[in-house]
Amino acid sequence: MTLVQYDASQHSKHLKTLFESRDEKILELPNLGWIVLEEETPIACLFMRRCEGNMFLGDMLVTNSACSSNQRHEALNLIGKKLVEATYELKIKYVALFSAFDSVKNRCQALGFTLLPHTLMIYKNEECS
Repeated sequence: MTLVQYDASQHSKHLKTLFESRDEKILELPNLGWIVLEEETPIACLFMRRCEGNMFLGDMLVTNSACSSNQRHEALNLIGKKLVEATYELKIKYVALFSAFDSVKNRCQALGFTLLPHTLMIYKNEECS
């Protein structure tokens, strides 16, 4: 299993496979992202979006539903470790991730993230698809 920095010229077919496995559509991609491959099979990806105040927001964490839970678990561990390394390499002050899943919260806490109580507010424009 290999973690590589996402490069659209090399990995767009892999990303398409990941998103199709979850019945999701690929929208605009941030510039910073990683994808985990096992040979030519994409297992997981994570993209980071730069925000104000030297903060990055985790965007589009996707795993391949056709892969085993062990493969997805290992891939997420690789991505998590790389995410923490990237904060030092790129001098990122904060990384914010959002999830409703306990497994993701536990994984993040193990990496040193602090869980903060919050209220998430979302407005949905019914006229947009």
